[in-house]
Amino acid sequence: MAPDSPSRSHSSVAAPMRVLVVDDEPMIARGIKSMLERIDDPRVGEVTTAFSGADAVERVRDTEPDVVILDIRMPGMSGLEVLERCGDGARSTAFFVLSGHDEFDYVKRAFKLGALDYLLKPASLDDLSALIDTASQRIPAAQLQSIAVDVTARWSVQVEVERALDERSGTPISDAVAGTSTIGDWYRFAIIRTSRAIPDDALSLRKRIGPQLWEQSAGDHARVYFFWTPDSDLGLLWNLRDRDAIEPVDRCWADLSPGVRNASGSFFAVGDAVGPEARVADAYDTVAAILLYRFTIGDRSHASAAEVRERYGVPSAISVEEAVREAAAGRLERVIEASDRVFADAAYGHGSALQTAYDTLVESIAHFCERAGLSVPRLRRMAELDTLRHVRDEIANAVASVRSATAAPPESTHPVDYAIDYVDGHLGEELSMAQVAEAAGMSYSHFSRVFKERTGEGFNRYLLRKRMERARAMLSRPTVRVSEVAYAVGYRSHKHFTRAFRDYYGRTPSEVRGVPK
Repeated sequence: MAPDSPSRSHSSVAAPMRVLVVDDEPMIARGIKSMLERIDDPRVGEVTTAFSGADAVERVRDTEPDVVILDIRMPGMSGLEVLERCGDGARSTAFFVLSGHDEFDYVKRAFKLGALDYLLKPASLDDLSALIDTASQRIPAAQLQSIAVDVTARWSVQVEVERALDERSGTPISDAVAGTSTIGDWYRFAIIRTSRAIPDDALSLRKRIGPQLWEQSAGDHARVYFFWTPDSDLGLLWNLRDRDAIEPVDRCWADLSPGVRNASGSFFAVGDAVGPEARVADAYDTVAAILLYRFTIGDRSHASAAEVRERYGVPSAISVEEAVREAAAGRLERVIEASDRVFADAAYGHGSALQTAYDTLVESIAHFCERAGLSVPRLRRMAELDTLRHVRDEIANAVASVRSATAAPPESTHPVDYAIDYVDGHLGEELSMAQVAEAAGMSYSHFSRVFKERTGEGFNRYLLRKRMERARAMLSRPTVRVSEVAYAVGYRSHKHFTRAFRDYYGRTPSEVRGVPK
């Protein structure tokens, strides 16, 4: 979270920081308050708590705390809504959000709304100590306003870049950085992709290297803006004084830990220097194409656009037409054969040609399933895969899934009745309609329609009802803990189960205990 440092510096601020902890679960809020007090850091002053988003907004506006630690997901007014409502009125307040491991998109939105950093639940003493470091080092009292303005400008660039990429608009870079203080007329896009097999994903990477890059680019020769790519990698937009300046960009990759740089699938792509009139989407696409060379460059994990052009030239087309024709006839093993040939460890092709071949083979499987009335298997996009072996495995697993889907339930059992039995037997697992439809040997759309016709309710409503009914039945046994009930009906979070139960019955699981049905 804080800039990497072997020791913690208790640099002073004008007065001890006042901290507000916000969580709709009082036990969590009070636990964080207690840990902050146990740290016994002179930089931490009064610590107070709030248990709802509405209360948090009122406290921030009335008392203007220096630091707010905010649960990102709360009933009623969420942490994101708190950030939206506080907005510019709380420029002197540093917001940190609390999130779970599965809340990547929420954290990205929190950054856009002004959060300074985030903590993963459950927060530890080390996490909170690092938070204090971040707050004290980045918002000294004399610089609060100027840093807030700079931070806001950088978030503005992030929003504009991401909007241009999402909408595929013709936004020029000059429009995306409008309102910021530029230091030169040259820009380079770069992408840091981390292996999907290691926990250092783009979010944690942003968390660790953000402060380092921020300081590195604070001089007169380079400035960096963060953004999230459409594939949720960490994107960087560098503003440079000199067209040929590459050292600040390369340094950000060299300074990462070897564990990240050397992991299979990790890659650093650097684009050409372009002027402010270049379109955001075009400049980004050039860099995104370089990421495909992670499959074929075996001796290094980073490359620039110029290096790729010099080493590989223009990718040659890869023919998979025969495999597509065979797939149409149901001979999907030929798709596997084509995959093994095209995506051999010694690459048959490179760059965008590999992407095109993969997409074509995936489409051939999907078209066969659609014509046969089968559920289309969910294949990961090539951007989500680390190695050519993973690409081959993805194709092979999809074909195996299609073959297993052709094994329909017994003729005497209606597919929906089979699905109902399947749901009853798997309530303790994570279930989706796509998964149950596949088990019943039906396509997603056909299953959705037939299920509602036969049961009188949509699948998701049915699944929720069955889970809540089983949960209520289990709660009638006083020896069963609420957490055990949550797991038994498919919830891996006690908090999420309690919220769903309360929304369904109007009372919490604890309140329902002992109440007659």
